[in-house]
Amino acid sequence: MKQSFQKHPSMPGLLKSVGTSFAALPDERRTRSITLKDGHLSALSVFHQKFPSRLQFDVMMRDGVWGEFCKPLI
Repeated sequence: MKQSFQKHPSMPGLLKSVGTSFAALPDERRTRSITLKDGHLSALSVFHQKFPSRLQFDVMMRDGVWGEFCKPLI
């Protein structure tokens, strides 16, 4: 897939790009009440509501309680 870069990125553009990538993932689940793409987009929205930026997430993981909580998951 060819990547295109905009001078001023937008949330709709990001969601379209990420949604296209999520839709390309193979879905090996037996039951599919919701699409894998919709599930991933939902997780992205929850992540974005908690951490408005990736930098804020990284700092919180490094310095905050979240780092100790999530360390076994990594």
